[in-house]
Amino acid sequence: MRETVSIKVITNAPKSRVVGKMADGSVKIRVKAKPIAGKANDALRSYLSDVMEVDRENVQIISGLHSRRKVIQITGINQKIDWDSLARK
Repeated sequence: MRETVSIKVITNAPKSRVVGKMADGSVKIRVKAKPIAGKANDALRSYLSDVMEVDRENVQIISGLHSRRKVIQITGINQKIDWDSLARK
């Protein structure tokens, strides 16, 4: 199964975590890394792969490589992602 989701990334956070869904339906995620030389994108992919329990290669940035707003595609998941429950962790 695969899921495509719009994400707003907040960088330089104390720790990486899902904040929750925004009014426009996108998901806000904070990452610990700074947006320098692709480190925040790497941190986002690593964090999502850990949370979704998939290989890092299964988390792809489809668009927004140089933007806070991104479209991510996650493959290899077994069910639809419940972003609200991830935000409570």
